[in-house]
Amino acid sequence: MKKRTKIILGSLFIILVMLNLTVPSKDDYYEWLEDEYNIKKSDKLYYYTKGDIELFDRSTYQKRFGIFATRQQNFEYKDDEKLLGGGSTVIAFRELNSDEGFTIRTLEIGKMIITIEKESILWKILM
Repeated sequence: MKKRTKIILGSLFIILVMLNLTVPSKDDYYEWLEDEYNIKKSDKLYYYTKGDIELFDRSTYQKRFGIFATRQQNFEYKDDEKLLGGGSTVIAFRELNSDEGFTIRTLEIGKMIITIEKESILWKILM
């Protein structure tokens, strides 16, 4: 009985460690983002491109639960550059709303990245 319990617990531990090691990395996530949404990471910090449109990463929130992770990334469309008095430019951003930005929510487990809707029960439980 004890030997059988040790084997079962040992097997579960090995499976959990393997799943934890296979949670997608940031590079895997960016590759998935490019494949699914055609959003590419830009050379500038916090900027992305989607075709000819430039996006700004307003916020990224990630939770790791050992064998899986959740991520919420809020994007905002870049507004036109505005000129300051001294001739320098500054990028202006408007408040995020449904017309000017969007949010991507994912569940990452193993090597899979799954999109989740905000209204889903699973998202409410995890976040």
